[in-house]
Amino acid sequence: MSGGSNRPGLYVRFAESDPAAAVERAAQLSAHKAHLRNGEAMVEGFRILASGPMNAVAGGPSAALIIAEALSIEDVIAFSDADPFVIHGVYNRIHILSWTPTLSIISGLEPD
Repeated sequence: MSGGSNRPGLYVRFAESDPAAAVERAAQLSAHKAHLRNGEAMVEGFRILASGPMNAVAGGPSAALIIAEALSIEDVIAFSDADPFVIHGVYNRIHILSWTPTLSIISGLEPD
């Protein structure tokens, strides 16, 4: 893929869990974690800067967030499409957006 510029951009994947997929979530958890940590399989210029689950308040669905650096949004989409949680329907809604931080104290995510 890598159809974008030579300078990496920042992207966010927000994935909302399907409450009815709890059994599939448990079955795919190890494969999902391995996918997130498999740096050798990622395209050049792609790396995950942060990721983790988000717990809902008041019984809403849980979700997960990934902040990634990539050369194109297509690379992030391809990475997401290969995630076992996506393949096996653990998430019922996924948003992938480009992101420009305007305020950050996280090392490496400082605004330009």
